[in-house]
Amino acid sequence: MWKRWIKSGPKHWLDYCVFGFVILTSIATGAAAIYTRSYWITAENQLAVMADTEKRQLRAYLHVGHGPIEVTDNSATVEVWISHSGQTPAYKLRLDAVIEVAHFLLQPTEKLGNPIGMGGVLRHEFATLYGSEPIKQKIAMPVNSAEAIRLQRESDPLRGGRQVFYLHGRVRYLDIFDREWPYDFCFSFDPTYNPQGSERGCEDYNRPT
Repeated sequence: MWKRWIKSGPKHWLDYCVFGFVILTSIATGAAAIYTRSYWITAENQLAVMADTEKRQLRAYLHVGHGPIEVTDNSATVEVWISHSGQTPAYKLRLDAVIEVAHFLLQPTEKLGNPIGMGGVLRHEFATLYGSEPIKQKIAMPVNSAEAIRLQRESDPLRGGRQVFYLHGRVRYLDIFDREWPYDFCFSFDPTYNPQGSERGCEDYNRPT
């Protein structure tokens, strides 16, 4: 009886309309779900960009400068200036810096050492930095650097290449969001021709953030 009822008679045109309506409704529902998901993903990405922009506007920024080089028979000294910019303070600053003698310009196989963890390099730490007054810290070569001083003084561009002093290092600090930022810096000095110093000759070691 049931089988005969199912097989008996042609389908009414309304049955086809209902079937088509169900198919279209399913497609529309799926499309709406895809659109809704895409909309939320776009909204989340926009919120992430807005949050990152807000943090960049609020975080602290630093700039590293320096004074002229002072050279004696046994050592060389440069005062480093760490200046603040931005709307909020910088916290837990750590300064690792060193002065080395090397060729000007650096040879392809010649590399400056990494001051972080280098033997004899004293780390300087500061609790916070904010406002217009910079941190001033003198960086000096070890007092037994007479051989390096002599090498620089006796260097000749025509015989073996010119030697200069390189002050280089890294400042690390935290912003108000507790994120650490590194600031790599490098300056070259020639007591005779460039005692005020410049970034020329070690541009690859300058990576401000």
